[in-house]
Amino acid sequence: MELSLNFGIKYDVELLDKGIVVPIIRLLSVIEFKHRAGWSGPYDAIIDTGSPLSVFPASIQEKCDARLLYKTKISGIVPDKACSLSAKLCLLTFRLSDKYSVTKPIESKAYIADSDKIPLILGFADFLEKFDISIRYAKKSSSLFISE
Repeated sequence: MELSLNFGIKYDVELLDKGIVVPIIRLLSVIEFKHRAGWSGPYDAIIDTGSPLSVFPASIQEKCDARLLYKTKISGIVPDKACSLSAKLCLLTFRLSDKYSVTKPIESKAYIADSDKIPLILGFADFLEKFDISIRYAKKSSSLFISE
């Protein structure tokens, strides 16, 4: 199965005010989370090949069946403990979709942050490592290839 992905483009407003154009380009997919009552969503999620694991905002926890595995702190590019974020490592199920198809349910470990100030991020371990991905930005084409 080939699932089409989308590119989202925004611009750094602070730099635009200085006359400097810097596009912030994101690779996006539509995600829904398994919940006792069915599926919640859809939501836009960033596919981040640099993120070791998927990370979701706190509000997602009430919209999915998440099994808590471990409470921890996570950090990103800034290795300072003051820049870390409390999170829960959970096991949850989601599916992705495009205009034409929906994936089978995907079970994955992911962090659910204790904050809503972060986007939905699909990372490498336990998600992207399961699939092939093609990113051809110059042709405005990107796909996730899922074995059936």
